[in-house]
Amino acid sequence: MSKYPVNQYPKGTVLFTEGEPGDKAYVLKGGKVELYKTFEGKKKSLAVLEPLSVFGEMVLFQGGTARTTTAEVLEDIVVLEMNHKGFHEFLDQTPEIMQILIKQMVERLRSATEKAVQLPQIFDSLANLLELFLINGTQILDYAALSRYMVDNFGVVEVYVDTLFDALAKMKLIVIGEAKGVKKIKILVKEGLAEKALAMMKNATDEDGGALPLG
Repeated sequence: MSKYPVNQYPKGTVLFTEGEPGDKAYVLKGGKVELYKTFEGKKKSLAVLEPLSVFGEMVLFQGGTARTTTAEVLEDIVVLEMNHKGFHEFLDQTPEIMQILIKQMVERLRSATEKAVQLPQIFDSLANLLELFLINGTQILDYAALSRYMVDNFGVVEVYVDTLFDALAKMKLIVIGEAKGVKKIKILVKEGLAEKALAMMKNATDEDGGALPLG
């Protein structure tokens, strides 16, 4: 871990602000960080992170898009900071961080579902989750197992899950097929799945007035 910059920040430091461009991710090794959004001038807390946690990574998966939250230090922190290339190298070299990140992504997707956010927002989260599996070396997934997991843990209906996967298939980012009678999902791109999905969905919703690209 020593090859990556290690920095310390005191309580009250704002690491990044919602809406600003971002180019780095953080691994929290000590202290606490709060992630929040601002609605009509009021702060809405989304999470309080403790070690080990990964945050700020969404802008790297989505090609340097604007930050979707503000990150503020609640207790003095120690963090690793890394750019896009360094972050992906770090994930390759540190399997335990990959597992933490996948778990966090699942929890974010579950939280988004519980808060009844719009379908495109959950779609973004799922695209990021699939990219993490790809980085972790998993290109083929069991459709029924993943669908059942989402239904059981996120409280969504099966047709809702099918809609998400159909959208990704229409974008030619995944293919849905069968192998020995078992339905499978195969990721077709080698990298940048989340960034490509976000760009394609934005284009589709701009053209179709908010609908996912399902035909």
